[in-house]
Parts: sequence; C-alpha cells; structure tokens
Amino acid sequence: MKIKVEFFLLIFGLITGYIIFYFSLFVTPPERNMGDLVRIMYIHVPLAWVSMISFTLVFLFSILYLFKKDLKLDIYSESAAEIGVLYNFLTLITGMLWAKAVWGHYWVWDPRLTTTLILFFLYSSYLLLRRFIETPDKRARFSSVLGVIIYVDVPFVYFSVKLWRSVHPSPFTPGDVLITPSMRIALFLSFIPYLFLFLFLFLLRYKIGYRLFEKLERA
Repeated sequence: MKIKVEFFLLIFGLITGYIIFYFSLFVTPPERNMGDLVRIMYIHVPLAWVSMISFTLVFLFSILYLFKKDLKLDIYSESAAEIGVLYNFLTLITGMLWAKAVWGHYWVWDPRLTTTLILFFLYSSYLLLRRFIETPDKRARFSSVLGVIIYVDVPFVYFSVKLWRSVHPSPFTPGDVLITPSMRIALFLSFIPYLFLFLFLFLLRYKIGYRLFEKLERA
C-alpha cells in the first residue's frame, strides 16, 4: 500500500506541534510585562506568517495562470486562498483574545489590525467571486486578475506598524516585547507545525479541486 505525502505532512505537523507546544509552554519564560499571556504569540504569529505565505502563493499562481492559461494553476490559487482565509481568520481571533486581555477591548482600529481585517474581506471576496462564475476559463481569468490586484494589501499589513503609529507590538523591536533567546527560538520553531499543516491542507484541497475539474471535463 502506497503511503501518501499528506499522511507524512500530517504526522510531522502533529509531532513537531506537540514538541514545540511543550517547549513554548513549559521551557520559555513569561514576558516581563505580559507574563504568561505572551504565550499566545506562539500561536498568533505563525498563523499570521502562514496566511501571508498562502496569499503570496495566490499572487504567484495567478500571475502564472495569466501567462500559461493552465487551469491547474487556478486550482492551486483557489486552494491557497481558502487555507489563507482560514489562517487569516484564526490570526484575527487569537489577536482579539490577546487584545481583550491587554487593551481591555477585543478590537481597536489599529493599522495592523485594520489592514489584516481588510485582507480577510478581500480574499473572502476572491472566493465569493469564484462561486458566481461557472465557466472555468472565465472564472480562472477573473480570479487571477483579482488575485494579483488584492495582493497589494499584504505589504501594507507587514509594514503597517512602521508606516503608521501603531499600538500593535512588534516582537522583534526592543521596547515592545522583551524577547529572551529561548522565546525567540520557540517563536521561530512554532512556524514549523503550522507550515506542515498548511502543506497537508493545501495538497488535500488541490486533489479535491483537481478531481472535480476532471469530472467536469468528462461531463
């Protein structure tokens, strides 16, 4: 029996997730000002990173489709967009939980939060557009153009804390959050299980999309 790649990605994601969860929960120290609340960083930050990777893949696959007109590339774009929206939504939720504890409110109209929320609506609109266009070629063309245009918000999310006055902490900027060496290691390592999970979901979603495409081709 042939073992699929997705199985290994899921197993690696679960194993590394358990190890890093233990490391971030029991090995790393609490932050000087936030205490143990800082541990949500090991969930919130990698979720945000992977969502940015997902939307970057949508951008790249969209450009490739506009040049090559290969519908497989459009399926890749859709797969990355769906998972990116999921990760982006979880980023917002974990950020709101942190904000309630630190700022006393679930939401403030901070530049980083606002641009991230806009990102969620933009890519949700991208997925919604695809549901209203039945012709595969036309859907792929319109979606690819939109996937290129809306990517402009991704750099704004990244640079928002530098472009505008922001209360959102930047973990790598001294004075915002006191990061010890072990905390920095845990933060970078926490990216690994979320990446494995992304790859697992991405390949699974692509295969589902490709099978639907094949059925439509044979119909």
